[in-house]
Amino acid sequence: MARTRYMPLRKARLAAIAFTVAACAAVVAFTAFTATPTGRALEYHSLDWRFATRGERPMPRDIVVVGIDNATDQAIGDRFPYRRSVYADAIDNLTAAGAAAIVLDIQFLESPDIPTAASDDGKLLNAIARSQKVVLATAPDGTNTTPLPFRGLKTTDGNDALAASGAVVGVVPQLVTSDGVIRWIRPREHTHSALGVPIDPSESCPRCITLPSLALAATAVATNTSPFEARGLPDKMMINWRGAAASYASTPTEQGNRVRLHNFAETTAKGVDLSWAHGAIVLIGATDPVSQDLHETPFQDKSAKSSRMPGVEIHAHAIATLADKSFIVSESPRAAGIMLPLLVVLRWAACTF
Repeated sequence: MARTRYMPLRKARLAAIAFTVAACAAVVAFTAFTATPTGRALEYHSLDWRFATRGERPMPRDIVVVGIDNATDQAIGDRFPYRRSVYADAIDNLTAAGAAAIVLDIQFLESPDIPTAASDDGKLLNAIARSQKVVLATAPDGTNTTPLPFRGLKTTDGNDALAASGAVVGVVPQLVTSDGVIRWIRPREHTHSALGVPIDPSESCPRCITLPSLALAATAVATNTSPFEARGLPDKMMINWRGAAASYASTPTEQGNRVRLHNFAETTAKGVDLSWAHGAIVLIGATDPVSQDLHETPFQDKSAKSSRMPGVEIHAHAIATLADKSFIVSESPRAAGIMLPLLVVLRWAACTF
């Protein structure tokens, strides 16, 4: 009788132990596989397939890309990046229209190749100061440093011109995976830089600073918050793409015409209807292929011939991802590490009780 009663229970426990060992081995093997180039590539392509099968999603009406292309060159009568008074007029007009944030995906760095009149610097800085809604872009320069816009330019009273303007600086932290495709961004970047932004020292890098990404800086300015106060953000996140190139290249108006910088940059354009900018995050940047600011993304365009997208539109997708908190975090190893042991516990409980 005792043999009949306890043998099934003993077999069940042995089966549970075997299941536990197999589950743990599966966790170790799966975690190791996802850490390999093949495993990561499989995860990336599975997400690419998800975007392709899901198709385009509705674009937010409060995120608008203002393009700079050959038509802009012809209308302004100059070649990109243009005199800085052009951007000053654009900032004034967009601010008057009630833009929530004005993001300039243009690096205003002093360079002998780009002569700039002091008066143009002053016009741009004054427009930024009047607006208090401007985000300026910067990017690592290849020497392990991230230069700040205007490179330490001083005001007439000796103060730092960038700090005095009230502009928020956002870094361009696009991360290219091994196959040359941009899928990730870092909401914040730890980098070396000049003084003028909050220091974030650590044992490994005592002179490092933290800069928000251009996307995080834009969402912070639009919501009147500090980009350094944002909580719950991963160190690295996948962009939740809404569509292919040119998805954000139209104004949210009845006509749906493409909007370019020259449509409202000049002072004389103050009579132009800019109602589409009210409450919107407006990004200004190069969209012309000759700008060489094109990058591979998981989405192909409507012709299915290219998946390259201007950097300014990539920022728009990243902003939308942050705004609705739809970012994707690679959690495969962690999910496996949690779910499989949970299954083991449930299996053990079922066998024991």
